[in-house]
Amino acid sequence: MRLFVYGMRMFDEKVFFDRFSEELGIEIGYTESPPSIFNYALAKDYDAITVLTNKIGPELMDAFRSIGVRLICTRTIGYDHIDLAHASKTGMAVCNVTYDPIGVAEFTVMLMLMTERKVKMLEARNAANDFRLNDMLGKAIGELRIGIIGAGLIGVNTLRILSGFGCELVYYNRSPSEAADRYAKRVGIDELLSTCDIVSMHLQLNDETHHFLNADSFSKMKDGAVVINTARGSLIDT
Repeated sequence: MRLFVYGMRMFDEKVFFDRFSEELGIEIGYTESPPSIFNYALAKDYDAITVLTNKIGPELMDAFRSIGVRLICTRTIGYDHIDLAHASKTGMAVCNVTYDPIGVAEFTVMLMLMTERKVKMLEARNAANDFRLNDMLGKAIGELRIGIIGAGLIGVNTLRILSGFGCELVYYNRSPSEAADRYAKRVGIDELLSTCDIVSMHLQLNDETHHFLNADSFSKMKDGAVVINTARGSLIDT
């Protein structure tokens, strides 16, 4: 099998592509540039390509098919940047990958801590040799009510980590989750939005969840509430 890598990250990905290429007997070609109509021909005579979050629409997909590519693998959980309807119509196979849910959950909690402790603003002041604490006093997240929207693996792991801080935890999910129930109370979305100091998004992106948080949602939230989104950007109407 021959695989062409678009958007190769030399600082962390290349060592793994090289290793698995040798272990699995896969011939690898690559470029650090994202795929486009101007460089699709780099993948000529390759069986498959792999991309990151680069948009693959009908024109570019057809270009890849014309040079023999039959599989597009995105190195992300999300795949909304690939036109799946056109892929199905033309016979192009598409696959995605998974992330370590614990890593994303830890990153989520880090963002909560940084936001409530105003770390970014403090760093900016410190860089300017301004060490005043005016308006810089933070909050202990253990004293806050935190709501998790979406009780999949990442959402549940976020709840598990937060439980160690002593937070009051609630979650919203279409169906009950035994795993989430170990750490939090399941509530309706209106109650979560209106009572939580931090709202954290952990939903898949689809037609039902697109702009899940919108003007109506924000109107229900507490003044000063924080939204953390380590899922897909389009879950929120920015």
